[in-house]
Amino acid sequence: MKIENLTEGLVLKNYKELCSVLDMPVRDGKSKKLQLQDLARFVELTKEGHKFIVKEIFDVPIEKEDKRKDAKKKGNNSKYSNDIQPLILDTLAKTELGELSLPLSRLLILLKIVNDNYYYGKANIPKLAEIMEMERAFCYDFYFTAHSNFKRKIESALNSLKRRCVIKYKENTYVSVRELDEDKNKTDDIGDWVITTDDSVNMVVERKFRIATKEEERQILKAEKYALKELGYTYITEIVSGYDWGRFNWFVKKYLERTSIAYYYTKYDIIWNREDVIEELESDANFKLSMKARKELQENLNKNIIEMLTSIADKKQLKAIKEQFESIDGTGGKDLYLNKDFLHNNQKLIDMLIVPTARKYKSTLQKPVKTKKKSTKKMVEINSLPF
Repeated sequence: MKIENLTEGLVLKNYKELCSVLDMPVRDGKSKKLQLQDLARFVELTKEGHKFIVKEIFDVPIEKEDKRKDAKKKGNNSKYSNDIQPLILDTLAKTELGELSLPLSRLLILLKIVNDNYYYGKANIPKLAEIMEMERAFCYDFYFTAHSNFKRKIESALNSLKRRCVIKYKENTYVSVRELDEDKNKTDDIGDWVITTDDSVNMVVERKFRIATKEEERQILKAEKYALKELGYTYITEIVSGYDWGRFNWFVKKYLERTSIAYYYTKYDIIWNREDVIEELESDANFKLSMKARKELQENLNKNIIEMLTSIADKKQLKAIKEQFESIDGTGGKDLYLNKDFLHNNQKLIDMLIVPTARKYKSTLQKPVKTKKKSTKKMVEINSLPF
């Protein structure tokens, strides 16, 4: 069983492909069930139809007599969670209100998993690619890989704290909605809108940000389902390229134009009791980690994250090379991962977006690209990423 052939987020089309990648025999019946149970000691898989999706690869294999729930309590998901949990608690202990609401990207910056360039880079991929002197496809691939892995690591830590009754959290959908401001809009004596000299209606529309209502959640769900159908996909996990994400978001945006929703995003809403957080930290009199302890945790976590992203890129290229070698006509494998600059560009992005001491590019990343190439695909061009 070659677990090293797997990467987190990898989608395998069926059981036979799973066996092929892991170099293990294809079985059926009870033997297949036992085989998958044994595999679950090393990796967490989710199933969508016939497909298997690698959700998490465990740093420490689970003992055969342990159940997954008990193993998590014992800290088998340790390499990242052991550093992430105290850093989250440290952040919460410094917040008097007992509640916090923020998107994943902001939480990553607070925990020093990424630097500020990561946040501003994902909001302007064309400019990031221009600065890095590489094709945008490399940037898209890096962000999709990093985001899915970061999300799993963060939620694993949050779930561990939740199971210990230290916090409660939800991932909520927030919307930016267009609403008429009745206090600012002008009406005549009978309540009709005032008509201006150019025959247009004088109405003031304001943007408001809040948690989506159930009806708005349904509208978003309908928009996403519409986009999937237009692209010919069944599962959202099948969308892996930046170009297809652009098309997906374009179709979602077009559908939502008929609603009041300008755009939507997700945030973690966390609540806690401060005394319980302090107890968990076993902190000093200031109720927080010492500066030295915090720095050591942050540096260790950042080092592990860099190693993870480097390893994933290596495995992607090796898998692509193997697929190309094993294909009949030599055309297998993904072109991006076979590119001679793939690993070099991945390292450049790590150095700029993850390494804490990287030069700050905030102001540069907020500028438009210098030159835009003419394209027939303007309708699907996206500058920012959907997370």
